[in-house]
Order: sequence, then structure tokens, then C-alpha cells
Amino acid sequence: IPPILTMADLTAAYQLPSTWRVLIIGDGSGTGWRQGIGWSGIIFDRSLSLWHTTVGGQNYGTIMAAEILAFMMPLRWHRSIMTDSAHELVQLDIFSDNQAVVNIGNRAAEDHACQDLWAAVRTLIGDRYDARFHYVDRPIVVHNLVDQLSVEARTDIERRFAGDSLPSAAEFLPP
Repeated sequence: IPPILTMADLTAAYQLPSTWRVLIIGDGSGTGWRQGIGWSGIIFDRSLSLWHTTVGGQNYGTIMAAEILAFMMPLRWHRSIMTDSAHELVQLDIFSDNQAVVNIGNRAAEDHACQDLWAAVRTLIGDRYDARFHYVDRPIVVHNLVDQLSVEARTDIERRFAGDSLPSAAEFLPP
């Protein structure tokens, strides 16, 4: 499978309209509930001629939470810069390498473990975006970047804030 190197390659491979407006490519990293998670996402807004990268992590979580945060955080950033006067419905295409995320995002399945995060996503999408989720089934150079950033975020969190290295709150609890 040939790699996707440009936006033209991406729009052709996924049959996006030539008038695409906003794209998010994200990836999450995690190994288990009691381990750290990391995520990264890049958002492109064609009409505003801008792009923005987000990277984050926390000291525990699930891979599903990391996969959701990988597109939720860029979406949250984008929503914050949209002006109140812009009331047109914005086409939003989200790319993920997690088929469950794509199915849940497109309402082809339900998620019972991360309902709170999906509720936040639905609120952010609201009536401002017409969102479509796409499964990344071939190499996309930008996806390789967010994959690398999400792994680096997770491993940094795990290294710096492992469960045993955090201070205990037990001494603050009443007897």
C-alpha cells in the first residue's frame, strides 16, 4: 500500500470532497488501566489556513480514553477559536486507527466504558460540525507523527509520574 504523503493523497484515498474544511488525525497510546496514557492530534482548518498540534497524557487510563482524547482535544481547541458569528455547519473529518472509535463516532456502535468522554465529544460537535469518522487503514505520514508523539507522551508520564512516585493523600484523610 503506498504511503499517503500529501493532503491531495489523503483526500483521494478517502474520497473526501475537494472542498474539505477541517481534518483531525489523532492517535492514543496506552498499555493498561493502571498505566499511563498519551495522545496526540493534529487539526487542519483549510478555510482558516491553519493547523494545530495537541499532545497530552495522564498517569492512568484506558487506550479508548487516549484514542478519544486524541481528537477531542484538537476539536476543543478548534471550537474555542470559532467565532460566534460563524453559524455555518462545518464539515469535520476525523481519522483514527481504532476501528471501535470510528464505529462509535459514526454511531454504528455504542461505547459503555467511556460514555462521559463521548458525551463531551457530542457536545463539542453540537450543531457546529457535520462529523465523519474514517478508519486509517494505510500509512499516513501525519498519523505516524501523532503515533510517535502519543507514545512519547505516555512514556514520559509513566516515567515521571508512576503510581509509587506520587505522594500519598492518605495523611490528609480524617481518621
